[in-house]
Amino acid sequence: MSRDTELTTDHDGHVVIITMNRPPHNFANEALMRRLADTLRALAVSGEKRHPDFPNVPTFVDSGFPEYVNYAWTSFYVKAGTPEAIKKRLIDELLKIRDSKEGTDFNKASGSESMPFFGDSMQKFQQNELERFSRIAKAAGIQAE
Repeated sequence: MSRDTELTTDHDGHVVIITMNRPPHNFANEALMRRLADTLRALAVSGEKRHPDFPNVPTFVDSGFPEYVNYAWTSFYVKAGTPEAIKKRLIDELLKIRDSKEGTDFNKASGSESMPFFGDSMQKFQQNELERFSRIAKAAGIQAE
């Protein structure tokens, strides 16, 4: 099993929940899903819209959980004080890579979708996520140790 997959089992060792950061497009996840295909049913995907590989699987929002949207994401950072011209050039180059045939093929093969956040919009997204998960933790009584 890959680090992108987590299983939750009951006391008898039966799988009750599988969470995956990506659909089963890597060998470990594919092998796991083939073994479990006859005994498991996908209940929901955590993105804002249905995944194209699983069009019959609703989102959590579709299933009545309006605030349950979650993505695994990666960011590219530069040192504070980096000149705007350099940041713009990096963003332009990253967009070229993302929009290239290789970039779109990679995203499709890995089951990923590119999030349209750069610079200030990414900072705002991250701040919103921090605030959202802080509210969830507080409501659930979770405290940092």
